This record gives sequence, C-alpha cells and structure tokens, in this order.
Amino acid sequence: MSNYAKRKQAEAEVRKKELKRTVLITAIVVAVIALFVGVLIFLKYQANKPKTKNYGDPNYDVFEYVTLGQYEGIEVYKIIPEVTDEQVQSKIDSILNEGIEYADLTENDEAAEGDTAVIDFVGVLEGEEEPFEGGSATDQSHVLGDGSMIPGFDEGIYGMKVGETKDINVTFPEDYKNADFAGKNATFTIVLKSAKRVSVTPEWNDEYVTKYSNGEYTTTADYEEKIRADLLEQATSSSEQQFQQDLWTKIMENCKVDGYPNYVFNKQYDECYARIQQVASMFNLTVDDYLKYFGGGIDFPTYVMNQVNSQLVREALIKTIPGIKMTAEEFKEAVKADLANYDSATYEEAVAKYTEETLRLYYESDRLQKYLNEKAVIKEVTSAEYQEIQKAKQEEENADNESEGEGDSEGEGSGDSDGE
Repeated sequence: MSNYAKRKQAEAEVRKKELKRTVLITAIVVAVIALFVGVLIFLKYQANKPKTKNYGDPNYDVFEYVTLGQYEGIEVYKIIPEVTDEQVQSKIDSILNEGIEYADLTENDEAAEGDTAVIDFVGVLEGEEEPFEGGSATDQSHVLGDGSMIPGFDEGIYGMKVGETKDINVTFPEDYKNADFAGKNATFTIVLKSAKRVSVTPEWNDEYVTKYSNGEYTTTADYEEKIRADLLEQATSSSEQQFQQDLWTKIMENCKVDGYPNYVFNKQYDECYARIQQVASMFNLTVDDYLKYFGGGIDFPTYVMNQVNSQLVREALIKTIPGIKMTAEEFKEAVKADLANYDSATYEEAVAKYTEETLRLYYESDRLQKYLNEKAVIKEVTSAEYQEIQKAKQEEENADNESEGEGDSEGEGSGDSDGE
C-alpha cells in the first residue's frame, strides 16, 4: 500500500472512530431521555402528539409493581474530562481538509493516485458471461488509492483519461468478505466519467485561521485554544452522560420490577418508537437497524420493556424521596419561568400544548436526577482507567455466565424475571 493510501486509510479510521463516538453518545442521550425526560426534543414530540390517544387507564399504584432497593450511597466511576494533543491535531487536520481545493481533469490529463474519480463499472467473473450481483455501479465517486476497492482496481484506472473506457483484470483477495468471490478472477469494464485533482492544500497558519474563522481568530494559537475548549466541553458532556447512565444502571439493578400497567407500556411503546426513529433517521436507518447496530443488538420490544421498568422505578423514587414531588404551586411557577422554552405566552398555553403529566415528569425527574447525583459516591478516573474497569467487569460477567451455563440448569431460584 502506498504512503498516500496509508494516510487516507488512517484518516478514514479517525473519522470512523469519531462517527462511532458520536453515535454512541447519541445512543446514551436517547437512554437518558428515557430516564429523565430532560430534553426539548422529547417535549416537542409531546407537543405535536395527538392528545386524544387512549393508552389505557392512567390510574395505578406504582408500588404494586416496584420494590425499591438501594439508591443512595452508590459508588460510581466518573471519567475525568481530558483533551489530548492527538485529538487537537485530528481536529486541525479535519479543518485543513475543508480548505482543500480541487481542479477538474481535462481530457488530456491522466488519472493518478490521489485523484477523486467518478466512474461507471461492470464486473464479470472469469468463465461467466453476465455481470455478478453487486459488481456494477453508476456514478461512483472515490479517491483513487484510498484502499476502498480491491487490489488492482484503482491501479487499472491510473493513466486513464476522462471519457475513456477500459477493461481491467483483477483477482479478489483470498480473505475477501464475500466468500463466493474470494480468490476468483474478474474483469471490470470501467468508464472514467470525470475526475478532479487537489490543486490547493492549505497550511495551518495565521492566514488560514483568519480566513476559516471569518476574522474571529487571527492566530493558530488562539484557534487551537478554542479547539481545546470545544473538545473539553464535549469530553465533559460525554463524561456526565456516561456517569448518569452508569448510576441509573446500578439503581435499576438494586430494584425489582414485577409486571407493569398497560397504560405505561402502551405509552412508552409509542414514545420510544418516535424518539428512536428521529435519531435513526439521522443515519438513514430503521428503528430495528439502529438498535441492532448501536443498541447492543437489543430488539425493540426488549428496549421498550427496559424503558417501562425505568419509568416505574423513577415514579416510585419520586413518590418515596421527600422534596422531589412538586406542589401545585411549585409546578406552576416552574412552568411560568420556562414559557419561552415552550413557545408559550401563558402557563395555560404551555400545559395545553405539552400536558401537565409530561411537564410534571420533566421537572420532577430533573429534581430526582440532581438528588441521586448528590447522594452518589463518585470515584474519578481517567478514560484509560475507566476502560480497564469496564473491560474487567465484562470479563467477570462473561466468566459468571459461563459458570452458570456449566452448573445446575434446573432454574433454581430463577423466579419470575418479567420486567427485570
């Protein structure tokens, strides 16, 4: 692999990691929404949702379903937010990539490594007459030599001119992801429809920073300080979200939920679907695919049950802990203070738009979250230490599962696990 290809592959890996991190954070946010309902996206959904939908009887005693366990004094690890030089450099590289300029290749120019080519191609396996499935594409754009195509494919395009058609012979790698093609020879007919080449590669200097920030920053030092501040803010947010999720997970492990009211299940099913669909659409995924790729493979009904259990435990805590449940006057004052956030002129308008049930759950869940945070025993660790702790925990759980699988399978003491 050429140096260019190695560099592009490394950049792709960085982008992949950044995307994965973004997606995971999004997934965590979705979970936190379900726990504490503390975001405007949920409230907006509530505002647009039909108010007349019948979910069942809303009157139920939550303590018929929930037995609370320990929720105070729980030890939770919290990642110390930090920013590395590598993260700063990665952001700088990303900003520089935005400033790269390209020039179209003319009919006299020959395509070369590093050019961005737009091609049509049709592939036929050796000994076959018809194109194989997945071996054809129209108007496909990629950077030549970036390692995204099988060996020999891009090399066959080198030297081609715009408008030219060419047959190239390649061999699929022995370890190719599709075993049906592994080790087989194929001929691709390629049409180079257009191509562009890097004409300007910007440098990280004061001039570029000034231009990029529209004059808001005039030196690389000042802009790098901004980058560090932004990255630290992201790291802080990520740390807080992970802490909230870990704390709630431990609280849920200490509680027992047996059954559920139909009202809670039906409402959660509807709202979970709407929330996840909104996030999944950002990645052009269905709800099921989103959970498959980013929810640990959990299916939607199981996800809904987890949220149902969380809501019931949350309601039980709100009713148990003094000072969490709001009086009518406290609730009214809280809504009136936030009218601007609800695009409402009066208390009555806000309640009509979002419903008292939703707004009350919003404020009381926020109170609950703050209370649980204050009562938690926080142990600060570095990101590396946290990863090691999670790795050791996972290994211990795997060992326990294997041990259980080898032991008595009569289900002694298993009990009714519905809702846990």
